[in-house]
Amino acid sequence: AQIQIAEEFFGQIDPRELPTLYPPTDEDRAQYEPLAQDILSRQGHGDMLEHLMSEIIGLGPLEALLDDEAVEEIYVNSHDQILYRRDGQIVAAERAYSHPDFLYLAAQRLMGGRADDPNQAPVDEVRFSDGTRVHILMPPLAPRGPVLTVRKAPRAYRTIEQLVDNGVINAAIAEFLGHAVTAGRSILIGGVMNTGRAEVLNALGNLIPDGTRIVTIEESASLRLSQHSVVSLETGTGHQHHFDTRYLLRSSLRMRPERILVNSLNGPEAYDWVTAAAGGTTGSMAVCHGISARDVLGRLESLCLMGAHDLAPRGLREQIARAAHLVIIMHRHGDGSIKVQQISEVQGVDLDTLRVSDIFYYRAEQGGGSFVPTGYVPQFYEALKNAGINADAGIFQA
Repeated sequence: AQIQIAEEFFGQIDPRELPTLYPPTDEDRAQYEPLAQDILSRQGHGDMLEHLMSEIIGLGPLEALLDDEAVEEIYVNSHDQILYRRDGQIVAAERAYSHPDFLYLAAQRLMGGRADDPNQAPVDEVRFSDGTRVHILMPPLAPRGPVLTVRKAPRAYRTIEQLVDNGVINAAIAEFLGHAVTAGRSILIGGVMNTGRAEVLNALGNLIPDGTRIVTIEESASLRLSQHSVVSLETGTGHQHHFDTRYLLRSSLRMRPERILVNSLNGPEAYDWVTAAAGGTTGSMAVCHGISARDVLGRLESLCLMGAHDLAPRGLREQIARAAHLVIIMHRHGDGSIKVQQISEVQGVDLDTLRVSDIFYYRAEQGGGSFVPTGYVPQFYEALKNAGINADAGIFQA
């Protein structure tokens, strides 16, 4: 029915006449609603008015998914296929666009009507005021029509206590991470996408003592830190793409930060983060892709070489060992639950190889699982004792 309705509508209206700006105005609705009502009444689908009007002057089925707080990401692969991610699971949307032209119009509206500009690149990215970002790929790069990828900014992140309550970590790990942040240990958070890396970064960032000057750098500013001295930086979109993470990282060093939080390291900016964390901004944190501590460190090394080609391998690894003290690995299990899978300490360099020791790991078991200490006591715990901080090393007993 939707297809027939759309075809009848476009039989009377040239899609090039429809508004290309969003949000729609009252005048837009007044102009096209009578025709929509007439078509729907003749086809016996008067209850579909709002759906049809959302396609004629709005973003169509995208609007309901954008308003649904439980939806994390949206993937518009074609006009008749929309998927979304909820609770870590990808689901097919019940409703898609009823006509290819409606999807093209939605893309135009997101781009502010620039899609038909001959000087407009076929790839664009737009940002909503709440931090939601939409990546848009237009023909001819997308021959079946516009491809949209929506990454919604989280409404709220869980605290470290809530992560314990929800089984992401246990109380012993929470205690350990609190001491690590207080002691100024620099932390890398690894894992694949959609495993809660940014949420853990936010929880740890909120453990940084108030009065510390913090700079956060993100593609989309979503971290919510409670300290008074926080500077939030966000990379540019669209025509401002040259203001990338590396540009912001280098700029942030002139702001006299005490800790830098980056979400996430994907290119040569990794070297700038390493040199900063190794040279003064101890206690900094960053997200970096990888499925194990060694994988994260190996990727970090490769990314650093993109930013500093002439570095000797051993010298770079020594810098990484001074910059990254702990590595946390996040993992999403088959039931959709997120866990800290592994926490490791970088001890130094041995024979040109980074020396890494596991502190905790998650042991999956039938019907559940548990967080297990390895028995290894991190090096900085001795320094905590010498500083008069009551840090219980008993949490590391296997």
